[in-house]
Amino acid sequence: MLLLPKKQENKKIQRYKELRESGRPLASKIMDAMPKRFIDNMAKEMNILVKGVLVFDSEDEMGFLFDRLIFDFIWDGKNAVEHFEAENKSELSEDERKHLNAMKEARFSLFEVVGRNFGMSVYLSDLLSGILLSSRTELTDINMSKTFSVGSLLATRIVRIEDICMATGASYPFLPIHKDTLISGIKKIQTTKNGKVNDFDISRDYGLYFYRQHRKFGLEMATSEEYE
Repeated sequence: MLLLPKKQENKKIQRYKELRESGRPLASKIMDAMPKRFIDNMAKEMNILVKGVLVFDSEDEMGFLFDRLIFDFIWDGKNAVEHFEAENKSELSEDERKHLNAMKEARFSLFEVVGRNFGMSVYLSDLLSGILLSSRTELTDINMSKTFSVGSLLATRIVRIEDICMATGASYPFLPIHKDTLISGIKKIQTTKNGKVNDFDISRDYGLYFYRQHRKFGLEMATSEEYE
């Protein structure tokens, strides 16, 4: 793999941290602008709505709920990102525009770790038909670069801003032995919807699928710097 010179690497990490920082309040604004009645719909899918009350087993479940609400829930033909942009276009900062443009292109997929740059990033191969920007992606994430080994699997949504790819906060690690089972399950989703929707629409179902599989296998969440 190609490693960046130390000075260039430090500059990229610094920019990565700046983008993380500017992304958090933006995601909060998007959630605040979202009609509250939609939250229950997603919570029911996750089986975390008990007698009208949200009951989380962990903070990770809350993060996944917010991620799915922001990206995957559609009303009036748009998701929360697109609604927010349309309603606030004239008031956005340059970085907020970059975030929103990246968020509109984000896709959820299953990746295999094929390398890592310790302390900076992991290199991922997309296992689901190149739904993302390329079949090989460098995901900048300090914590993951220290904990993920080659061959590990990661189901996550990735955004690209400038030359930096980041996970959106809902990330599910799987063991190599789960690879065939996970891909088989995704193929069933694709087959069921074949001819009715495009790859982007299908990918909206991936997050919920991997969330359920992750709980089924009883694995711990991936440790990552949150985009939200």
